[in-house]
Amino acid sequence: MAQFNGDPGAAGLLIPGTMRDGPFGQSGEAFVIYTFKSDAAGDLIMLGANGDQLLQMLGREPAPKGIFEAHALPSLMQRLEAAVADEAPSAAQAPGADDAVNKPATVALRARVWPMVEMLRLADKAGKPIVWGV
Repeated sequence: MAQFNGDPGAAGLLIPGTMRDGPFGQSGEAFVIYTFKSDAAGDLIMLGANGDQLLQMLGREPAPKGIFEAHALPSLMQRLEAAVADEAPSAAQAPGADDAVNKPATVALRARVWPMVEMLRLADKAGKPIVWGV
């Protein structure tokens, strides 16, 4: 059995978004990272698929650059809270023993969007916009 020497490439592992895999993921699509910024909060970093989903929940098309104006933040918080409320019934179902073994763990929508809800809350309180891609 070969020993792992700490180098993922030497072990034949491809790490998406690294130089071992090139600037594109294994699917050939660009590896996207969103960095949401506001003067009222620390930066929020999300991988592309999660950031795309978040932007769509907020009524925006995924884009490399954008802004949430300060006056729109309360309605954006309401949209996220509604999306989380819609997910709640399916998240409350407890997985069976077979599900835990056969399916990878997923992160609940509530947990995934909580950092953005907090950023929206802080930015709204300070009257500051949220930007990404700048």
